[in-house]
Amino acid sequence: MSRIQRTAANTGGGTEGKEGKQGPEGKEGKEGPIGPRGERGEKGETGLEGKTGKEGPAGKEGPEGKGAGPLTFVAVEALNAELENEPTGFAPVKAATGTDGISHLTGAVKAKKLIAQNTLLFTLPAGQRPTFKKQLLLALTSTSATAPRMQFELKTTGEVVNTGGTLEAAVTASFDDVTWAHEH
Repeated sequence: MSRIQRTAANTGGGTEGKEGKQGPEGKEGKEGPIGPRGERGEKGETGLEGKTGKEGPAGKEGPEGKGAGPLTFVAVEALNAELENEPTGFAPVKAATGTDGISHLTGAVKAKKLIAQNTLLFTLPAGQRPTFKKQLLLALTSTSATAPRMQFELKTTGEVVNTGGTLEAAVTASFDDVTWAHEH
């Protein structure tokens, strides 16, 4: 009985007795609803760096890159009979095309006698012919050359022609480091 109920029952004029001892703790009640989310706290300190993990297995070797392979030079075709591959230390005239589509010439030729303008000097091998004609300006070497350089043309047929004038006897034309891209 609650205190109010006892008091109501004792309305007969008696005195109220002492309050009794506190009873045992009751069972825990049901959990209430989740409250609103609080504000985000400040970022804590960065922890210590962990140990380095084990090295993973090696991956497969990738394909060879464009232009990465070695060049295989091939002798030019139909070298004009009035020319010879320069015999004094130069490489013979050769052509190569890399996997990147860039063609290369190397070597030098020497005129045995006067060669008229627009004369076929040699023909490039089929795999090294340009898509579009190319104009070259090459340095000439000779003790008696009147032109220190001359213009040459690489035709799409592979023909290489001296378009810049006559090629005098004993003149050397070096094709070292001549390159071209097939797409251009």
